[in-house]
Amino acid sequence: MVRPAALVVVLTCASALAQQPRIDSVSPAQGPIAGGTVITIKGANLGGTTVKLGTAPIAPLSQRDDEIRLQMPRHDNGYAVIAARNPSGSAYGEFLYVPPQLDELPPGWITTVAGIGTFARDYGPAVSATLRPAGLAYDRNGNLYIAESGYDKVSRVRPGGTIERVTGVNGIVPGDGLPAVEAGVLFPLAVAVDPAGNVYIPDHRYSIRKVDAQTGIISTIAGDGTESFSGDGGPAINAKIGLPTHIAADADDVFFVDFSANRIRRIHFAGGTMSTFAGNGIAGFGGDGGPATAGSFNVGDSDQGHLALDPAGNLYLADSINFRIRRIDRKSGIITTFYVLPPAGSNAPDAVNNVRSLAFDAAGNAYYGGSGRIVKLDSAGHFVKSWGNGTYALPVEGASALTSGLGHVTGLAIDGNGDIAFSDDAIARVRRIDIANDTLHTIAGIGPATVGENGPPAAALLQPNDVAFDPQGRLLIAETLRLRRLEADGNLVTIGGSGSFIGTFAPAPMKNVVIAPTSIEVDRDGNIDMADLSVVDRIDAAGTLRWIVGHDATCALTGDGGPAAQATLCQAWDATRDRDGNLLIADTNNNRIRRVDAKTSIITTIAGNGGPVNGYEGYSHGRSCGDGGKAIDACLNTPYGIELDDLGNLYISEGGTIRKVDAGSGTIGTFARGFTSKMLFSRGYLYAKFGPIVRFDRAGVQTTIAGRPGVAATNDMPIEDGGPALAANIPPAGQADGFAIDAEGNLFFTASNRVRAVRYGAVLAPAGATIAAAANGATINVTVRDGSGFPAPSVRVDFTAPPSGATCTLSGAFAITDANGVASVSCRPNCVAGSYSVTARPLNASSAATVSLTNSGNSLCKPRAVRK
Repeated sequence: MVRPAALVVVLTCASALAQQPRIDSVSPAQGPIAGGTVITIKGANLGGTTVKLGTAPIAPLSQRDDEIRLQMPRHDNGYAVIAARNPSGSAYGEFLYVPPQLDELPPGWITTVAGIGTFARDYGPAVSATLRPAGLAYDRNGNLYIAESGYDKVSRVRPGGTIERVTGVNGIVPGDGLPAVEAGVLFPLAVAVDPAGNVYIPDHRYSIRKVDAQTGIISTIAGDGTESFSGDGGPAINAKIGLPTHIAADADDVFFVDFSANRIRRIHFAGGTMSTFAGNGIAGFGGDGGPATAGSFNVGDSDQGHLALDPAGNLYLADSINFRIRRIDRKSGIITTFYVLPPAGSNAPDAVNNVRSLAFDAAGNAYYGGSGRIVKLDSAGHFVKSWGNGTYALPVEGASALTSGLGHVTGLAIDGNGDIAFSDDAIARVRRIDIANDTLHTIAGIGPATVGENGPPAAALLQPNDVAFDPQGRLLIAETLRLRRLEADGNLVTIGGSGSFIGTFAPAPMKNVVIAPTSIEVDRDGNIDMADLSVVDRIDAAGTLRWIVGHDATCALTGDGGPAAQATLCQAWDATRDRDGNLLIADTNNNRIRRVDAKTSIITTIAGNGGPVNGYEGYSHGRSCGDGGKAIDACLNTPYGIELDDLGNLYISEGGTIRKVDAGSGTIGTFARGFTSKMLFSRGYLYAKFGPIVRFDRAGVQTTIAGRPGVAATNDMPIEDGGPALAANIPPAGQADGFAIDAEGNLFFTASNRVRAVRYGAVLAPAGATIAAAANGATINVTVRDGSGFPAPSVRVDFTAPPSGATCTLSGAFAITDANGVASVSCRPNCVAGSYSVTARPLNASSAATVSLTNSGNSLCKPRAVRK
C-alpha cells in the first residue's frame, strides 16, 4: 500500500489585525499513529499563542513568533487539527496520522486500511471542507450556522470564510455541561439562533440542546432521551418529547417540530415551560381559521417540515405533503394557509417538489426552497420572484441563479445584505445567491468531491457501508453515493456513483449513476450486486449498472408473483445469492425476506409476514415472533442483514437478534441475540458484529475476533489500531456495517467511518488448539482441533521444510483447514538421500506437529514417513 503524499496544509488568512496568528506550513505533514514525530510549524505572530491539538492543549518544545515545534503524541489515524490562538484570532494547520500497514502486523493485530474517521476538514477555509448540510441560521454578527445531519454536528462559518465546529466529536455522547465542541448531537436537521447568540439544536436523542453564547457550554433544555409525549404546562426540562426535527427561536421562545407527536411544541423562556403551539397529533390537513392546536398538518417524513419566524414573531411551517406554507399567529394562536404551492410536477415559477426550507428577511419577505428552486414571497404572501430552473446541477461559480439548477434546497438563511444562503444537499455545499446580480457562489463545501477522494486511503474521508473483494483481490467499498476500489498501486479510487444526487439513471455506466449502496456482493465473474435502498443494482463486468429489482426508488410493497424488475421494495439493506444464483433480499422496512428466481426473475416472499410497521418509510416498531414455525409466517423486526451458510440455512439479522431458517424444514428460530449488522459466512463460520466482531461455529458457539469482550465501546474512545484486535475499541454496529475476507484470511470490516482489518483474523487458531500430523505418501495431512477437541475449520497452518540437504518442495507454505479441521500439502522430495522433518504450526497457536520423512535417493525420489 502506498503511503499518503505530503499534505497541503490548511491556511487561515490573516485579518487586518497584525497580531492574528498565521500558519504557513507544518513539516513533516504526517507521521505514525504511535506518535513521537517532531514537527515544525512556520508562520507569523505565533509567539505567546495557546496551542491545541484538537481540543486538548499541547506544550510546545519551543515557541517563537515565526515558529513552533511540537512532539506529536499518540493519536488515532486521520487528521489532527493544530490550532494557535490569541485574543486577536486563530490559525489552523493539519497533521495526518498514518496507521501501520496490514502486512506489517503480527497475526491477530488490527489496523485501519482506509478512512480518516469523522474529519471533514472541520477547520480552515470553508470552501475546502466536506459537508452534509441541512438547516441554516445566521446570528447578528454574520456567523452562519450549518446543521450537518449526515455528520452529526453543527458547524459555523465565520464572516471571513473560516469554518469551525460548534458541536463536537460525534453524535453518541451528549456531553451536557461540557464545551459544545467536546460534546455531540445526533442527526441535527436544523439549527436556530436567538438574538443573544445562543444556539438551539434538535437532537435525535429526543431532546433539544442549547449552546450558551457566552460560555460555549452545551446543555439539554427539553426532553429526557425517551421518545414520548408529556409535560405540557410544566417545566420543559421535565417534558418528554418525540423526534425533534426542525426548529426556530427568538428572544422569548424556542419552537420545534415534534415529529413523533405530529405537533409543534414551544419552550417558553420566561417560565421555562413546555406547551403545544400547533397540531392535534393527527397527520392531515385541517383547522385553518381556528386554534392551531386543533389543526392538522402533514410534513411527510422526518426530513421535511421546516419552521421559520417572521420579524413580527409569527411562526411559519412548511406543510410539505399538503403543498402549503402555514402561518400561526403568535398572539392569537390562529392557523391559516399563507401560501398554496403548485402541485408536484408543475413547471410554474413558484413550484418546488417537497418544500424543505423556509426563511424570512428583515423586511418580512418569505423565502422557501425545495427541489431545484428558491421562491420569494412578499409579507402578504404574494409571489415576487424565483431562482433556479427546477433541476439539480453541478456548481459553476458566478453562474446565473435565475437559470441554473439549484439542487436540493434543504436549508435557507438570509444574511444582513439580503443575500440568500442555501444548503444544496444534491452536491453537499452551502451556496449563496448574490441578490445584486443574481449569481451563484460557494460559501462552504467541495461537493460533489470529498476530502481525499482518488488518492491514498489513509487520507480519505469515508462513510463505508459494506465491503467485498473482486476476483482480482481488490477491495471494493460501498458507501452512500460512491463505490470505491483499492487499486494495486495502493490508491483508493471512485469507480461508481457520481458522488451526488446528480447523474444518469440506470441502465448506464456505473460511474455516471446516482447510487446509495448499503450492501455489495461480487461473483466469480466480477458481476456486482448492490442493495441500493429501494432497488437492487447489478453491475456487469463491463461496468454497466442496471436495476434488477425495483422500477423506481419508491418505498412500497408490490410485485410478489411477478417480474422482479416491476416490484417495489422499501429500503432494502442487504442482498445475497444462494448456490443456484437465486437472489435473496432483506426488504428491511417491509419486514420481509424476498427471493428472485435466477431462471424466471419472479419475486416472492420467503420469510416474514410483514409485521407491524408505521411511518412514511415503514420504520418498524414491531417485534419478532414465530420461532418454531414456518419462516413465511413469522414476524421479522426490520431485517438489516441476511446470509446463507454452505448447507443453505438462512440467517437474518433483525432487531438485535439473529434468526435462523432451516434449509430443510423452513422453520425459523433464534440463533443469537444482540446483533444488528450484516453477516458473512466463510469456511464454516458465521461472522457478525454488535461492537466486537464475533464468529459462530455451526453449533452457535461464539468466539470474539476483534474488540474487547464484555466492554461496550463508544465513539469517543480511541480505536487502538496497531495492537491486538482483542484490545481494540469497536463501537456498536451500524445496520449497514459489513465484512469481507481476502485470500490470505485477513478479516476486513466497516466501523467508525473506516475500513479496518485484522491480520489473518479469519484463519487464527482457536484458544487451546491442538494439531496432529501424518504423511500419506507425498501428502502431509494435519488435523487441528479446538480446546474442546472439536475439529477447527478455517485455520491457517504454516508448513516448514529444511532449506537445504535432504528436504522436499512443499506445494504451498500454508493451507487452510476444511470443515473437518483438516489441511493438506504435498511434499515433493529433492532426491537428496536422508531424513528430515516438516513442521506444521497453526497460525497463532502455541503447539506444532512434525512429520519425519526420509528420501531414498533412488530415481523415484519418493519420501517415506518414518515417524510422527
